Amino acid sequence: MSQLAFGSAVGASTPPRKKRARGVWLRIHLYLGLGGGALIALVGLTGSMIVFFWELDELLNPCLVIESPGDRWLPFDEIVAKVRTANPERPAGWTLSLPRDRHGAMQLTYAKPAEKAGAYYAPLMVSVDPFTGRILASRFWGDTVATWLYDLHFTLTFGAVGRKVVGFIGIGLLISIISGMALWWPPPEKWRQAFVIKRNAAAQRRVFDLHRVTGIYAVIVLFVLSLTGIYLVFPNTVIAGLKLFAPDTFNPYRTPTARPVSMAGGRTALKIPEILSISERELPGTELTKIFVPGRSDEPYRVIRRYPDEGNLYFPMNIVVVDPWSGDVLGKQDVGRFGPLETILDLQFPLHSGEALGLGGRLTVLLSGLAPTFLLVTGFLRWRHKRRAAQLNQQRRRRALPGVSPSSSIAYQGEKP
Repeated sequence: MSQLAFGSAVGASTPPRKKRARGVWLRIHLYLGLGGGALIALVGLTGSMIVFFWELDELLNPCLVIESPGDRWLPFDEIVAKVRTANPERPAGWTLSLPRDRHGAMQLTYAKPAEKAGAYYAPLMVSVDPFTGRILASRFWGDTVATWLYDLHFTLTFGAVGRKVVGFIGIGLLISIISGMALWWPPPEKWRQAFVIKRNAAAQRRVFDLHRVTGIYAVIVLFVLSLTGIYLVFPNTVIAGLKLFAPDTFNPYRTPTARPVSMAGGRTALKIPEILSISERELPGTELTKIFVPGRSDEPYRVIRRYPDEGNLYFPMNIVVVDPWSGDVLGKQDVGRFGPLETILDLQFPLHSGEALGLGGRLTVLLSGLAPTFLLVTGFLRWRHKRRAAQLNQQRRRRALPGVSPSSSIAYQGEKP
């Protein structure tokens, strides 16, 4: 059924075992495409849209762009104080993220606002002009176009359940890639033809070639995107599997274990510049990206820093946990000391977003995210062509038209690739 409905004709000289194997791959590829192709395409499209997430957010919200930047930022303590004054009902800690460039806003994030109680992930994002301390915007994650697209890509906007569904979509994509490769794999004498679209071919053959060639050119990137996406959704499961072979493997996307805060009476809490100096001493040669400013006296500062040549541009995992009273380092994680497995795991997000390979990598991911939609459309058209041809052949056989034999029904379906 699937051979007539979707795949190419198989030559009579093909060994029976290969025919049976091909039939299995055809069914897998067909059912995944018809059953889950739309969801795979949706995740791919939204992924393409958020490759340039920050740029999209600024494009849609021009108020976040500082047209005339000053000469020097205000002190971090003063910026945090201004945000706290504007949000007196939010006593917990704030995470301060540095701007991406000179014209970007500084962002302070409040993890669990009361207005979004029960939401899977909906922090308050306060954008601040770092030169004046003026609050440019206060927005909840998920209420803006860019963040809604991000949620749609990562959770289908259904929280924890949706996130798992997206993980299984990634597994479906991986299986579809493997089955597609098995169906595409040409004999040695046809390798050159397998990478090109046949000229002057009939419409049905051209659709088939577009599906086949697009898939093979996108296969490497889609394979990486599916693997990295699966890890980002199911990190603990992947690491549990790795621990069977490497027991010391750990998840780099974590906060390092830290000792409790000293809570020594009579001391004055350290200022943010002092905390930053301690973190820089612990991780020399790194640059600041984020700092968690505690809201309670028993909470530590968490400083996140990045090496200049590090692939993880927006979410580096070099972390220093500092006691706000004594200045003691309570915990530390240094990407430079990761083992081979942890280094690979640390690159999963920047590989998934393309940022590990710079602008070219991001553009490649953007274009590859469009491929599942194109493959869905061409695959559906191919399936419809084959199905219609099979139905017409059956009708002709029933009518016993002269000159039509059972053996000719397969040949009628179109050119053999």
